[in-house]
Amino acid sequence: MPEKRSLERFDLALPAIIRTGEPYGDGEESLSRLLTKNICEGGGYFSTSKPLTKGTKVRVDLILPLSGSTLKGYKRDKAKVSVDGTVLRSEAEGMAIGFSKKYAIVSLSD
Repeated sequence: MPEKRSLERFDLALPAIIRTGEPYGDGEESLSRLLTKNICEGGGYFSTSKPLTKGTKVRVDLILPLSGSTLKGYKRDKAKVSVDGTVLRSEAEGMAIGFSKKYAIVSLSD
C-alpha cells in the first residue's frame, strides 16, 4: 500500500510532556514523560496506556538532544520545543497528536 502522508515521518523516541487545560502553562499536567513513537512537522504519535480523547486540545513540550551543539551562541545539551496541538486519534497503545504551525524553541541547560 503506498504511503499517503505528505510529510516525512521519523521513528524517534523523544521525551515529551503533554498538558491539557487553560492556560496550558498553568494547566493540569495530564500526561508526562511520554515518548514519541514517530514524529513529523505536522504531528506525532505518543505511546501511552492512557490516551486522551480525540479532539482534546493540548500543549506538547518535546525535549530534543543537541549533543553539545551551539544554540544562539550558547553551548547546550538540550532544547525544548513547545507547540499546541489536538488529539487526532486515540488507541489502546497511544495517540496521534496534530501540531499547530506556531511553536517556540528554548535552549535548556542540564
